[in-house]
Amino acid sequence: MPSSAATRSALPRCSNGSRRKRAPKAISQLTFVIAESDEPTWRAYEQAGFALSTEVLEMAVDLDEPPPEPPLARGVTVRTYTDADAHAVRGLLDDAYAGWDKAYVPFTHEACSRS
Repeated sequence: MPSSAATRSALPRCSNGSRRKRAPKAISQLTFVIAESDEPTWRAYEQAGFALSTEVLEMAVDLDEPPPEPPLARGVTVRTYTDADAHAVRGLLDDAYAGWDKAYVPFTHEACSRS
């Protein structure tokens, strides 16, 4: 992940370039994830005209010991992912993200596949 300073230095090129070049299919939204603790970076984005659209909460808990394995529902098995699963998994992820993220753009199968 780039440093905060590097992110802020690239910001003018990003925001100015997107305003100058209006292609037929212009970019209408850019998504950035910035830690709340990184105030200089999110202030720089606000000063460049970006506005908060979505918040992401990251939560964690320290456990004294690993939790027990949950029981599996009838007919469910656990197995290792294989490349043959790629289309189905991508479809499930596309459906899930599109259900809550207005800006989500599905990736092509080739973009998601391992090289």
